[in-house]
Amino acid sequence: MVQEEEGFQQEAVVSDNQKLSGTIQITKSSLITILICTGMSMIFMNNSLLFLFFLVPLGYSVLATGSFLPTFISISAANLIYSIIVGRPFSSVELFSVLLLYTPIFLGYTWVMGGKKLKTSYRLILMSFVCAAAFLIFINNSSSRFYEYYRVIAEEVYSVIAESADESDNLRNTMYMRMLDPDNIVEMAKSIFFRGGALFTMIFLLFINRQIACSVFWIIKRKRKVKSLSEYFAPPNAIWVFLAAIISIIMMRSFKVEILEILAWNVFIICGMIFLAQGAGVFIHWLSKLSFGIKIAASIALFIFVLSPFSFIAVGALLLLGVIENWIPFRLGKSVQ
Repeated sequence: MVQEEEGFQQEAVVSDNQKLSGTIQITKSSLITILICTGMSMIFMNNSLLFLFFLVPLGYSVLATGSFLPTFISISAANLIYSIIVGRPFSSVELFSVLLLYTPIFLGYTWVMGGKKLKTSYRLILMSFVCAAAFLIFINNSSSRFYEYYRVIAEEVYSVIAESADESDNLRNTMYMRMLDPDNIVEMAKSIFFRGGALFTMIFLLFINRQIACSVFWIIKRKRKVKSLSEYFAPPNAIWVFLAAIISIIMMRSFKVEILEILAWNVFIICGMIFLAQGAGVFIHWLSKLSFGIKIAASIALFIFVLSPFSFIAVGALLLLGVIENWIPFRLGKSVQ
């Protein structure tokens, strides 16, 4: 969620008439970059270990070529061809379901990386909503069998815990085991996905891949086309929307107005991610003032802590830090992005 610097330098040589008409000309080197990055993205998509980062090559392609549309067209076409020819035999409904999920993600991510009409944070929020809607449609479509797979995993976990329990303590009849019942787990998952879980997933996916793509571009090209996260500041009125969302969640839950509660949860997630990014910006700003050795040690410690079972403490601390900065400016020369 960082503001992009104005103006990407395109590799293509564009005539005056093409500039006036807005036509984008792709050079041979740009085309090669797009095709290589598209291929890498498809490989990442079909590798369980690299799946989380399948958008990174596309982000690099957009930064390198200066335009998001050619990359979007290339990856969309490749995904369609792979789904029809190389992938599993889909029915028409299954094929449509897969394209419905991935096409908005491709469009949203490439536009976040290369769009110029809106600020990056606004593009990220807007496209996260679109991608989350596509994700919810996909997982609730019977052809995806998403919840069937989820239930199988829940049943395996439940059986392992039940078998390991000492029958003398009647663990099977405790509230703990009832909570772990596969039916309850599936229903809980559905509730979480609608109440901001899907939105959080998409924000995380787009944001993490964007940050990694920017870092890879800087390492390879030694050029920084976006500002550091340490320069990001939340919109001035976001704190009031955040507080209103919390109050709305409590009220709508009390009055059992489910639709409005779901909406409030999604607004809460958006605002939470905004202040989480601001808190991370403060942390990075503080790190920049430390010596190189301490900076590396602190970064590694935070990374390990985030991956630990106590990661919610680190996330909560950064979120609280971002909220507090609305009243206590930790960074001088604060400017809104």
